[in-house]
Amino acid sequence: MDNHWKKFIPACMSGNIIELYQFIIYGYFAPIIGKAFFSSADRYTALLATFTVFATGSVVRPFSATLLGYLGDKLGRRIALITSISMMALSTLGIGLLPTYTDIGIAAPLMLLGFRVCQGLSMTGEEIGAALFLMENADQHEKGYASCFILGSVYVGLFLGAVVSALLFLFLCEPLLSAWGWRIPFLLGGIIGLITLIFRIRQPESHEFKAVLLRHKKSSNPFIDLLKSSKLSVLRITFLYALYAVAIYLFAVYIPNMLHSLAIAKYAIMLLCSIVFILTFFISLWIGKISDKIGSTIPLLISTIGFFIFAYPLFYLLSLQSLLAVIIAYGLFALLLGISAGSIMYPAISCFPVTTRFSGSCIAFNLSMSLFGGTAPLLALYLTNLTHHPVAPALLIMATAILTLIAIATENKPIEEMTNDHQISCQIG
Repeated sequence: MDNHWKKFIPACMSGNIIELYQFIIYGYFAPIIGKAFFSSADRYTALLATFTVFATGSVVRPFSATLLGYLGDKLGRRIALITSISMMALSTLGIGLLPTYTDIGIAAPLMLLGFRVCQGLSMTGEEIGAALFLMENADQHEKGYASCFILGSVYVGLFLGAVVSALLFLFLCEPLLSAWGWRIPFLLGGIIGLITLIFRIRQPESHEFKAVLLRHKKSSNPFIDLLKSSKLSVLRITFLYALYAVAIYLFAVYIPNMLHSLAIAKYAIMLLCSIVFILTFFISLWIGKISDKIGSTIPLLISTIGFFIFAYPLFYLLSLQSLLAVIIAYGLFALLLGISAGSIMYPAISCFPVTTRFSGSCIAFNLSMSLFGGTAPLLALYLTNLTHHPVAPALLIMATAILTLIAIATENKPIEEMTNDHQISCQIG
């Protein structure tokens, strides 16, 4: 095959970068958003309401995953990716232009909820769709490396969000941030999203999906076919992603706000996060290369067991109100997340045949992100206030690590499927 999959990397990564950029700026500006859109004078109540809206945007993801998965398997990967980035760009712009509670009352939080739901809907197809597109265009010996670019680009998006937010917190005082400064990153993200849409429209269909079309083997109803043949695979991959989902949501949304409450300067936290995110990106690419040679099982086990063992020490270090302790904790977090991001995507995607791959991968990924990830900041905040102990969120990581270990240890029957010179295997590693 004349393979030029690397030329698609910028277009695939850019959409995912914007998705995660908006994801983290909502987390960083959560206290300000809480004051702007909710009437409560109590900081905890306003922040709880803000995280609830954040979680609600994630709850709808499995439903949208079914729709975008259907589009991706029925009409093609390209249509699904265009749809996802369009929704993201417009909803992010909408948040940046939204009137506050003072301006329009109860309509403000309701509209915020609506835009967050749209953002959650758009995220369902972006990460899986872009990774799937690159993987289906790559040679067999590079599929793990190709797919890891997308979860790796998560950290590039988080890096950009951290840098933009840090600059705003550094150069704007709190009254200006509360008045209009918080809108800048949302408006910027929306504009860049629209530019990305132009490149997506010019992007061709994936090689493997075109091969399915040429052989007239496209599924007439991908969702029904998925339920008939791959129900257990969907459940297993949902658990496989469980730990990653909780870790990334706590890492990017909950922990920065936790550190801010411990009186560490907001911009210092964000600058530290930006460095750590870039480090995680390069670790994920390195692991992706290694996984193509040795398989995914060993890296996945290392990251999963590592999170289980170090969950309590990580949150203990974060609670010490010491910059050095925070740096050590963030460094370990980056290492474990990078190993997971570099090894998890290919075995999860390749567990499904081409005809239902978008639906199966998308539903499993987003079920996990919704059930485990989107609720993680809310549960972490609740556990912390219930126990009055900042280390309590470690329990979430440990519990989901057990689920992921079960998924890794559970063998699936291999799917033998030839798509030109590509052979798809359903086993991890």
